[in-house]
Amino acid sequence: MAAVTSTAAPGATPAPEPEKITWTRADGSEVPGLAYGTKGKPGAIWIQEWWGITEDAKAQAHFVASKGYRVIIPDLYRGKLTLDAAEAKHTMDGLDFPGAVEDIRGAAKLLREEGSAGVGVAGTCMGGALALAAGGNCPEVVTCVSAFYGVPPKALSDMTKMTVPTIAHFGANDSHTGFSDPATADQLEADLKTAGVEHTVFRYEGVGHAFLNSLPEGVERKKALGMGEHKPDAVQAAFDRMFALFEKHIAGATA
Repeated sequence: MAAVTSTAAPGATPAPEPEKITWTRADGSEVPGLAYGTKGKPGAIWIQEWWGITEDAKAQAHFVASKGYRVIIPDLYRGKLTLDAAEAKHTMDGLDFPGAVEDIRGAAKLLREEGSAGVGVAGTCMGGALALAAGGNCPEVVTCVSAFYGVPPKALSDMTKMTVPTIAHFGANDSHTGFSDPATADQLEADLKTAGVEHTVFRYEGVGHAFLNSLPEGVERKKALGMGEHKPDAVQAAFDRMFALFEKHIAGATA
């Protein structure tokens, strides 16, 4: 497995100002988003948590771009951002999830049009579930998936029918029942096995939900919400595994 080398932990350095972009879905809807990296490089899509596009999401996407990728963050909430859990849940519950998948499909098409030879989709929390849904529903433009602690409902995307190489990452202490807890991770693993697709489901000991967030505010938010301690080694291992997947399946990708 190719290792990531960095002077800072992955996603622990604030991102610079991103490029603001738009693209058009098949239904004619215009989608806003942010981008990092050079057009034509191997493509990646980074999908937000339920909060919206946080500074952690930008830092994570920028870190991926720093390794030689063109990275797009679709703005699924159309500019809305909250750090209040109740409001975030309300916003997520009101999201048109099939529409969000179409936002992601459009981003993947844009990356292909820019010259990316392949597109890896990754996301955290809500974004992890949508990364899996994008892989399941958009295999014509999505090359592989790395999903962090989130699984979509079967009505959105049936994981027993997944066809693109997939890895998923879960904190062993995650308590989000039916979404990212250990039982849900086990069920995803069983479903991907049924699909017969290349896959690995990783469990990380000693961490809970949102373990990837590494900026100070994200680390403090995890503690405040009872999600456990921050473990940089788990973050490093997860990124290493994601880059190994991308390097294997996306032409021109290196870790």
